[in-house]
Amino acid sequence: MKLKEKRYAIRLRHKGKTMNEISAQVGVAKSSVSLWVRNLPLSPQALARIASLQTAGQRASQKVNLEKTRKNLLIAKEEAVTIVERIVITPDLALLTCALLYWCEGAKDKNDQTFTFSNSDPELVRAFMKLMRNGLTLDERKLRVRIHLHEYHNELSMKKFWSEVTGIPMEQFSKPYWKPHTAKTIKDGYPGCVHIEYYDVKIARKIYATARAFIESVVK
Repeated sequence: MKLKEKRYAIRLRHKGKTMNEISAQVGVAKSSVSLWVRNLPLSPQALARIASLQTAGQRASQKVNLEKTRKNLLIAKEEAVTIVERIVITPDLALLTCALLYWCEGAKDKNDQTFTFSNSDPELVRAFMKLMRNGLTLDERKLRVRIHLHEYHNELSMKKFWSEVTGIPMEQFSKPYWKPHTAKTIKDGYPGCVHIEYYDVKIARKIYATARAFIESVVK
């Protein structure tokens, strides 16, 4: 055993030095330092210094990790934008994308007769409606909307909001469904949930069939 190095490590620990600092100053492995000083009683001042340096080190490590994450997210975003910019949204692609979104988010029944899309994300709803209109020939009069709200919502302002998002006139909105609000806090900026219905069995079946055909072609 390196008695000289051990004594030096113990003296440094009593001064409130961290394992990394002792390892560097003594010139031994951190594992050896840990073995020598792990049960050493320390003064409040030494403990406070070690705690403060460990906290600072943790903050520095967190900052490095956050910056790394930010850069990776930026790279992913730039790559995604490049990919999307190469895509031409044809009517067929619009129909397919609409059908897949509906398959994930829409209400489904065994006879493919109903067509109800529900979501609370305005941008997703806006995208879905645009894809639906680009991929299908619609009779806009067959569209109906029902919004689900909490008592803290203003009905008129929410109708105006969702009418702008969906492009569907407020005259085609039915009476809202008021959800009982049991939570203690109000979701700031939450616009409620919108349910969009289209009364046409042929359209509903076309959407379902398109999604099924694509999924089956992928898994073959």
